[in-house]
Amino acid sequence: MSKKERRNLDLVTEKYGPFEKWHGWACVIAILCYFVIPEIADYFIGASPSLILIIQSVNYSWVMLLFLFIQFGLTFAVVISCFGKYIWQSFKLFFSKFFRNIGISITLFFASTICLQLVYPIIMYFNQNNANQNQESLDATAAVLPVVMWIVTVIMAPICEEIIFRWGIFRPLYKKCPWFAHIFTAIIFSGMHIITSVLSGNYYELVNILAYLPLAFAMSFAYSWSGNIFTPILLHIVNNAIASA
Repeated sequence: MSKKERRNLDLVTEKYGPFEKWHGWACVIAILCYFVIPEIADYFIGASPSLILIIQSVNYSWVMLLFLFIQFGLTFAVVISCFGKYIWQSFKLFFSKFFRNIGISITLFFASTICLQLVYPIIMYFNQNNANQNQESLDATAAVLPVVMWIVTVIMAPICEEIIFRWGIFRPLYKKCPWFAHIFTAIIFSGMHIITSVLSGNYYELVNILAYLPLAFAMSFAYSWSGNIFTPILLHIVNNAIASA
């Protein structure tokens, strides 16, 4: 990777100085909060008859709110407390090159939309039930908690996921092997959205990974081209806002 590519990978670091060493551990904690803690909570609830009775006795909306807090609330708290200054600096730097970064965002958004339309017939062919458990779960929760779910999907999730995937995973890999970073991060990001359904035995939903790959690649290129994490965050926010409309 050339020196120019290294500089462009993170213009915030170039302007404001390198990250602290503890930021790496902070990202690990965010990953644990996002992926591991919800599974642990779900396991303990499922293994405890008394907890199951409590869950069954309360309103569905409170159950959803609890699990949203466990996954997104804790992760968002870690991300903002540890990376809030970095995100704010990225936001300010984004507007210093506003037209360039907006151009990158618009180009990649339409490119990902076109790619999604191209792969959609493949998804429909292999998944004739047209099932997407992740989207169905989001829609069900949004029907019960529309405002809370909008905040989670449009604001909290994009910020948390971009810090985890683009900064925590993509960034260090890109410095070693750019093409591998793009492919690996896109697969991990897309797989994360279908893994629960696949592990529950719905193997036909594996094809749904194609629905997330275009956006995943768009966001990693948004970061590498702009050198600013706020660019993929904005792209992610716009995509989720349109999907939630």
